[in-house]
Amino acid sequence: MKGLQKPLAWLISTLRASKSQENYRQIGGAPFTQDYGSTGHSTATTSRGNGREVSVYIGMRYWNPFTEEAIERIKRDHIKKLVILPLYPQFSISTSGSSFRVLEEMWQQDPYLRLTEYTLIPSWYDHPAYLSAMADLIARELEQCPNPDQVHIFFSAMVSPKLCGGSGDPYQRQLKNALGRSCVRSTGPISTL
Repeated sequence: MKGLQKPLAWLISTLRASKSQENYRQIGGAPFTQDYGSTGHSTATTSRGNGREVSVYIGMRYWNPFTEEAIERIKRDHIKKLVILPLYPQFSISTSGSSFRVLEEMWQQDPYLRLTEYTLIPSWYDHPAYLSAMADLIARELEQCPNPDQVHIFFSAMVSPKLCGGSGDPYQRQLKNALGRSCVRSTGPISTL
């Protein structure tokens, strides 16, 4: 399966490219790599501010930097303790679950990684800081509206919640839970996709 990752990524991106490019153009672009890099930088800065020195490694399944590249840097830097944090707040079998399976295979096959202690954070959709940040962003935007009680709020998800409802996947429940808890201050109707 590992040998198929890059060809599969190329096929998926090629088939979706023109439609995705147009969609992202309409919303002002999608600088994913820069966003993920700044997320890592922000996390490292925050941790240093708390008296901890940390290194942040970004690895993605279907785009640069790939998970395998991040793991090679971790090994090169002789990291012995690692926290694995998906950038998806909610857990889904098809997103973070898929990535966790790949990491598990890597740990089983690599003698060096087997000596690396890790903590896996499967989801953080209900973390108070995350919910507060979402609520604050919504409240700030609503304050700029002339009639905030008439504003509709539209949430988009990485994965269709309806597709994830079966097979014990908690994504739909976690998404609804996070949305409900972060929108307590909202007075207008809320729409979810």
